[in-house]
Amino acid sequence: MNRTVQRLLIGLWLLVSCLLISVIVKYYRESNETAAAEEKRDQLVIMAVCEEDESGKYLKELVDEYSQVPGNPEVRIQYVSQSGFQKQLCLDKDQNTLPDLIICENVMTPALESMGILRDLSGYMTADRTTLYLKNAYSSTVVNGVCYAVPFTSNPYVVFYNEDHLKKYGASIPEDMEGFYKLCRETNTLGTYNFGIAMKNKEDITSSFLQMIYSAGGTLRSLDTENCMQLYEMLGNMRDEGIMAQDVINWNQKDLMKAFSRGYVKIAIAELSSMSILENSDKKSPYRIAEIPYIQKQTYLLQGDNIGITATADWNESIKLLDYLTSREVIKSYYENTFCLSVRTDLTVNPGLEKGLTDEFVERERNQSILKNAYSTWFIISDGIAGNLTDFFGDKTISPEEVAKRLSVDIRNAIMER
Repeated sequence: MNRTVQRLLIGLWLLVSCLLISVIVKYYRESNETAAAEEKRDQLVIMAVCEEDESGKYLKELVDEYSQVPGNPEVRIQYVSQSGFQKQLCLDKDQNTLPDLIICENVMTPALESMGILRDLSGYMTADRTTLYLKNAYSSTVVNGVCYAVPFTSNPYVVFYNEDHLKKYGASIPEDMEGFYKLCRETNTLGTYNFGIAMKNKEDITSSFLQMIYSAGGTLRSLDTENCMQLYEMLGNMRDEGIMAQDVINWNQKDLMKAFSRGYVKIAIAELSSMSILENSDKKSPYRIAEIPYIQKQTYLLQGDNIGITATADWNESIKLLDYLTSREVIKSYYENTFCLSVRTDLTVNPGLEKGLTDEFVERERNQSILKNAYSTWFIISDGIAGNLTDFFGDKTISPEEVAKRLSVDIRNAIMER
């Protein structure tokens, strides 16, 4: 009897042991399969120009939320500098490692299309989708009648000014550039500078310069008109009279806003999204926002970003991500957190209202904005503008007449380059 019970107990122990071992084996097998599946998880890559403001940080938050949704691929953002953007894209194309989506300035769209990088999105941008965007914003995505991107943001250049400084003189930002130069000259103080722009990155200086050129009645093809010459002369005087710091040639948007927030620079021309730098700064000077003064007429340029899908991207997954990034709820949150303007017909925001940016300005920017001349040789054009202006502001021996001549010749040759 005892031997029978002993055998039953041994058998039961063996059975339980086998069951336990099978459970453990199954657990480890499923764990390994899950880990392997995670390792093989699809990944999408977004290439974006490195921003000095908070837009890059908030974009990462959005794509991280998207990545955490079950069934969605992991999304990684590849940030590149403005100066290295074209080079990086060329390297990626040669090595067949292009990102899936690209976020870049709208003026770059023709250049990227000419490089064979962007995919035709005409089938995606149906009539219903097209009506969701401002006319000129959509036009910035079209090259030779074909749509290659989706409008993303509007980020105009504006004037940031130290409120206390202007109150001290009982002054305000004039509407015309001549009055603006007079204000900067008459209120200049020792140890500080009354005017600053960001010049380290070529797209920054090109965009702010073209805003002033267009307001002087010029274009990329007419950079030496009488009004344009007046602009060069005023900028040259600001350089020579110490109204501008020579350091501006080494400043990006973040450096400029840092100098502004500390009171080192009293008035700055920068992207509206630079508000995010000031609002997140430890040391804040009270500031206000105004429109950029003009020489001939006030001009509103559509400056902002588009999103494109590359020719080698995973089409289905890229479209799903594009739908998410451009959905009304997500894009509204993006505008509000990065201080950009909307390019959608069904959504209007004014992030600078409390700082003096009027709703009328926002409406004019939406309804009257014009596109800068965009060419397939844009990268050569921006190189020419940035190089000549860096020389001009860094070397007092270069006259306004000389920089006008250099710009005209270099940009004309760049436009003709193929």
